[in-house]
Amino acid sequence: MSFSWKLAILLVLSASLYVTNLTGFALEDDEGECLYPAWRMTLGEKLYTDLPVSQTPGIFWLGAALFNITGPSLDAARITAALAALWGILCMYFWVRIYLSSSSQALTAAFLLAVDPMYFTMARFFRTDIFMLAAMITGLFLLAAGQNAKQQTIFYILAGIFFAIAVLFKPFALIIFVVTAFYGYRQKSRLYFPASFLLIIGLSTCWLYLDTPSMFSQYFGQHFSSHFTHSWQDNLTAKSDFLGNMIKTEWFLWFTGIGGILLWNKGRPVPSGNSLMLLTCLGTAIFFLFLKREVYPRHLFYLAPIFCLLTAKFAFAFDHKGLRSMLPLGIIIVFTALNSPPLELLLLSEDESACLAEVVASRTKPDELVLTDYAYINFNTQRRGLRISSYIDEGAITSGKLTSQAVIKNIMKEQPALILIHVAGMYRLPYGRMIFYLTPSHLAKLPDFENFIQTLDNIYHKEWITCGLRTYLVYTRNYTI
Repeated sequence: MSFSWKLAILLVLSASLYVTNLTGFALEDDEGECLYPAWRMTLGEKLYTDLPVSQTPGIFWLGAALFNITGPSLDAARITAALAALWGILCMYFWVRIYLSSSSQALTAAFLLAVDPMYFTMARFFRTDIFMLAAMITGLFLLAAGQNAKQQTIFYILAGIFFAIAVLFKPFALIIFVVTAFYGYRQKSRLYFPASFLLIIGLSTCWLYLDTPSMFSQYFGQHFSSHFTHSWQDNLTAKSDFLGNMIKTEWFLWFTGIGGILLWNKGRPVPSGNSLMLLTCLGTAIFFLFLKREVYPRHLFYLAPIFCLLTAKFAFAFDHKGLRSMLPLGIIIVFTALNSPPLELLLLSEDESACLAEVVASRTKPDELVLTDYAYINFNTQRRGLRISSYIDEGAITSGKLTSQAVIKNIMKEQPALILIHVAGMYRLPYGRMIFYLTPSHLAKLPDFENFIQTLDNIYHKEWITCGLRTYLVYTRNYTI
């Protein structure tokens, strides 16, 4: 397989976009839930025991390994995410080149992945999604490469290993694994693919269960509970919103995706096995309609490489004489315009992080405990939080897994020197194809928040501060104005 100079240009341009103003905005709360536990693991704390989290362990293992080398560094973490994104683009090119037997379509699919709004966003944050997708695309490439290789076994074993790695980052990759394993079951040598996958997942699961059995209750307890939809009416409303948002923001993906499959099989008496496999992958989106929890179009991020491949197939199906390269190019330009990346991230900045760092540093000593709404504040200020600090998020609170009584109990037990609660103000954050507004969504969401605040008023000194665009309640134990 030759390395296209056009692909090299794409990788260089993508890298320059992914790292531009990389840490100008440091207020991504889900990212903080990955950074903080990983940092604390380097100091001897144990995942799922000292650090209760609601994610699979891959991101924390990677972060801990990284921070053991670099120390707690947001730059290092985000550069690692950008590198994973570039690796995913590279593997996307080689996978599609084998799968569609076309370097032009391969380059198109790699380009579409590079500028996909969610991929572009995730490439700039240290979160599970980009590592899951990069590992999954690597697995898809190895599967395709193994079909025509002399030593098929090694390719299939490695494909299984990379899919297992993807699942350890985020279980959504399991969906694509099941589909690809099902369509390859008749090929005897390809059985090494599910075998190696199950071996890695089995060993990891056994080790986690023996080492920290609470991991399973923490993960499944939050993600598979009905905490967002207490009735069938709520569930129906949530799924209607999901479908509405998907149609509004992703209709063109489904148009070119289904169109690519139809054009792939045009004139065929029997549909192509490869196209049926990709159609099945798209069909797995139906699964989310039956989850009894709130879902968003971003949960379909695992389908991004499938959409990109099928869109490339769709565009080049119109590559006829007299219109050679022009019509496909026009389709690609229109698609990219509809699916453009949030370039606003390249200019987004805030001064809240520096302000909060000064607030924490001026009111606490380095060895004192700090409880904050967002784990990234603990990470950025390098202050240890309470045991629950790695677990505070909107999902844990709205699910009832984290109550005001539990928070107060931890406060009374561990006696933090400072408590920081976001109560007003917001930031506008372009996020994939949507806009998120970073409003008070953690401790301020406690059902009995007023009683919670009154309890703190009786124990701590209270003050109000404004950092950047947001207002915080600050409670200090050993601070006098």
